[in-house]
Amino acid sequence: MATTNATDIIIMATVNAHLDQHQAELMRCLVQSDRRVIGLAVRNPYDLLAFPQLRTYLVTYEYTQPALATAVRVLFGELQPHGHLPVSLPGIYPLHNSY
Repeated sequence: MATTNATDIIIMATVNAHLDQHQAELMRCLVQSDRRVIGLAVRNPYDLLAFPQLRTYLVTYEYTQPALATAVRVLFGELQPHGHLPVSLPGIYPLHNSY
């Protein structure tokens, strides 16, 4: 974690972190740091179940170049995200939650 000392914001992309304890543990460590952490789930929204304390979270549902380029535009404020979760995240968001 010493390598994060020079940063204010950390963006971590995850793929099925809810099934991978190493990804989930790294994200939890980052969230506990004094840096702002943004989670970018590039597969599905279930990763948030592994680290529900994360405050900023974006889901692309795929890791293609267009999806990642769009995510960057959202993160830099060039696009406004919109949509509905097609699934529920128990204890966090109900089915069809708007964002």
